[in-house]
Amino acid sequence: GLDNVQALAVCMALDAADPEYLGVAAAYMRALAPYASLPDIALSVDGTLDRLYEGCVIPLLEESHGKELVGGCAAALVQSCAGLTPPELRLLLSGRAQKPLSAG
Repeated sequence: GLDNVQALAVCMALDAADPEYLGVAAAYMRALAPYASLPDIALSVDGTLDRLYEGCVIPLLEESHGKELVGGCAAALVQSCAGLTPPELRLLLSGRAQKPLSAG
């Protein structure tokens, strides 16, 4: 588990007061726990929510699901006014969408 130094590193992050940061950091650490040492993971999530997504979460998603799928989902979210509905997200994830949405 985390020792006091690693727990402090996560809690002292600039965005540690943001519940979203703590939730995303915890989910990221849980996802990587079988593959890396928890202290190393804890130290990698130190910082801001933006850096956590950019440096940790998005690379993990791209490695797990492919850059094209992650980029297509992100572009669809940016282009939508009200987010993606569950059926739209399932269609993107199924790979049956006509062509992955592009950013442009």
